[in-house]
Formats: sequence, structure tokens, C-alpha cells
Amino acid sequence: MATRAQQWWDGIGIAGAIILGIVLFFFPEPATSVLGVIIIVAAALIWFGVDVWEERDLVRREAEETDD
Repeated sequence: MATRAQQWWDGIGIAGAIILGIVLFFFPEPATSVLGVIIIVAAALIWFGVDVWEERDLVRREAEETDD
């Protein structure tokens, strides 16, 4: 089980990737803009995936507790 500090650092990692993507997106070079969009999309997908994973884990744990 993850501690609050670990969850906070994981959140900063994703937020940092999104901020890096935004900075690269607005840099006046087409290649960096594309790279920025790729980083933003990847970070958003990871963020969404973590939320779905945690939600499924919570449902599973609640089901196990009711079975006992």
C-alpha cells in the first residue's frame, strides 16, 4: 500500500511531465511542439490509468472485506 508521501511524489511526477510538455509545446519549433504534445498525452494516459487501477483495487478490497 502506498503512503501519502509516495502518492504525492507520484503526482508531482505526472504534473512535472505535463508542465514540461506545455513548455515544449510553446517553444517556437515544430519538433518540440510535437514532442510536447506527445509528453502531455502520455502523462494524461498514465494519470488516467493510475486512477482506474486504484479504483479497481479499491473495489476488489471492498469485495474481499465483505466476503469475510
